[in-house]
Amino acid sequence: MRIPPKLVWKTILHWKRWPHFLSSFAVFSTWSPLTTYTPTIIMNLGFNRIQANALAAVGASLALVVVFVFAYISDKTNKRGFSVIGAQFCYLIVLVVARTAHPHVGKWSRWGLWTAVNSFAVGYHPVNNSWVQLNCREPGERSISIAMWVMLSISGLMVGTQYYRGNDAPFYQTGLRTQIIMVSVGMAFAVLQVVLYAVHNKRVAEGKHKPRDGEAPRIYVT
Repeated sequence: MRIPPKLVWKTILHWKRWPHFLSSFAVFSTWSPLTTYTPTIIMNLGFNRIQANALAAVGASLALVVVFVFAYISDKTNKRGFSVIGAQFCYLIVLVVARTAHPHVGKWSRWGLWTAVNSFAVGYHPVNNSWVQLNCREPGERSISIAMWVMLSISGLMVGTQYYRGNDAPFYQTGLRTQIIMVSVGMAFAVLQVVLYAVHNKRVAEGKHKPRDGEAPRIYVT
């Protein structure tokens, strides 16, 4: 499939889609330190390396369940934006609880907190991907948009490697605070995305929006 440069430029300049990318950049960045540090954090609770790796896998396995739950909700309700926001909000709550309770509880409770954090860390991500794709008109536009989404998400992962530091151990209070801030920022962009789409759809319904390229007005999935 040939994608003309004009379509590439047009898709990049489609500013109403950019909150998707910025939301993914912000929230997905928080997953990077979890993949790197979780086994070490669990090992510092008193487990050996094999036990720590096995216990770290529990959160990653539960993450699959969380992903499917929010994907099901998204498909069932067709409220893609609210499903993304809901998943991010659940993740935010877990991070806040973990940061608040972590220094004050015992070994297994701390493991449970880190398991919960890992479980909710990516529940929003596939839903956001499908939300982007549903609001593209043609395969070329979809391919470019997803490429942009992936690039911003991976850039977020690279930034996120700096969130946890050795001198912040064993509770990583500064790192968790950074994650809370970034998830909040990502949620704000997701809310902005819903608002942009809803306002646009309302303007189209009222006949107040006229596309400059002469095409039929877009109706976005919110």
